[in-house]
Amino acid sequence: MTTDAHHRRPRGRTLAIVFLLLGPALLVACGGDDEGATPAADTAAALPPDLPEGIEAGPEGDALFVPPDPLPAGEPGDIIWARPFTAIEDTAGYRVLFHSTSANGEDIAVSGTILVPEAEAPPEGRPVAVIGQSRGAIADECAASRDPSYERDHEDVGDWSERDFAHLMAADGYVVSIPDYEGFGTPEPGRFLAGASAAHTILDGARAGRLLAGTPDAPVVGVGNSQGGHAMAFAAEAAGTYAPELALAGVFVGHPIAELPTIGGPMGSSPIFGQYLLAYAGLLPDNPELAESGALTDEGAATLDRFESECGENVVADLGSEDPSTYLTDPATVPPVFADVLEANSPGNEGSDVPILLLHAADAEPIPQLVSDLLFARMCDGTYTVEYLKPAGTAEAANQATEPYLLDWMSDRIAGEPAPTTPCP
Repeated sequence: MTTDAHHRRPRGRTLAIVFLLLGPALLVACGGDDEGATPAADTAAALPPDLPEGIEAGPEGDALFVPPDPLPAGEPGDIIWARPFTAIEDTAGYRVLFHSTSANGEDIAVSGTILVPEAEAPPEGRPVAVIGQSRGAIADECAASRDPSYERDHEDVGDWSERDFAHLMAADGYVVSIPDYEGFGTPEPGRFLAGASAAHTILDGARAGRLLAGTPDAPVVGVGNSQGGHAMAFAAEAAGTYAPELALAGVFVGHPIAELPTIGGPMGSSPIFGQYLLAYAGLLPDNPELAESGALTDEGAATLDRFESECGENVVADLGSEDPSTYLTDPATVPPVFADVLEANSPGNEGSDVPILLLHAADAEPIPQLVSDLLFARMCDGTYTVEYLKPAGTAEAANQATEPYLLDWMSDRIAGEPAPTTPCP
């Protein structure tokens, strides 16, 4: 499984190679040529905003991301602490730690970033847009909350669709919440393509955005591309039971990582087989049975730790010249135990009342349009409301061209207008 199909430096591959553990542009899963985000630096251009009343100030530096032990009592989405900074698009930025729920039902702390427009809010208040990340990594340093590019007047570090969408939604007046995934930013093992866990962090990130902005009843929408599209699809499925009070109005699912067992097969014997290892590493914490699946050699198992300390594209690039059979017992085959885990973490199995705007460009790389064709067919067999757009061109061009319609589509969902649908094949 890799990540951001919207990265601006995609690399050509055959569909067979690009299929599995999808990343920004195959080998660019955590910051492109910039080697990932670096720890956030203080902005000197302007004084940071004040913390809203009732929000505890967190420690400075990396200590912000280390949860107190024990965790204080709190409901999912409650903010443990925060640090303010001056942020992009004339917003007040906050790096936060908030309560969420693991896939096993445990209270956990998740990090993230929240942007609140500085301009006066309209009388009805501001809606909240929660955005799913597509960084293709589980190492803490690669999380969006560590990315200094969110600071005002800071040069971008890498090219990330999640940050592009943050610019878009903040400029349109939304409170924007960009949660990290479980263990991605905080000390515990990072998750990657873990559906239930990702859904919880997305929905609790929206709750945290509401609370920090002081608008507990604000309308909520979701936006995600590639890995973030995978997370947003799972959030749509879980919203009705896990966070019904959000009344999630609609989600954008762009170029999603989906149909994981289908795309998994060609990965092991390709030059980017390291993405197979990344998916394995990101799914192992919640699926310990993988350790007995026989998928990895001893060398492959020993390599998993690298993903916890290095951005994904760096590890994948380092492994690219290696023989996959050094790391995988059978590079051309996904063992049944792993295939079952991949299927359980593929969206489209649960149904959802949340309207979905699905987008997949004809020339998208590394995630081919066929993946969303299969996902749409799967959703047609269930209870989903989906509009499926299939424009020509690249993923980046499609995302950019769709932005005006996306904003109108979200406004219509918030207004309660009936959602358009695409007829099933």
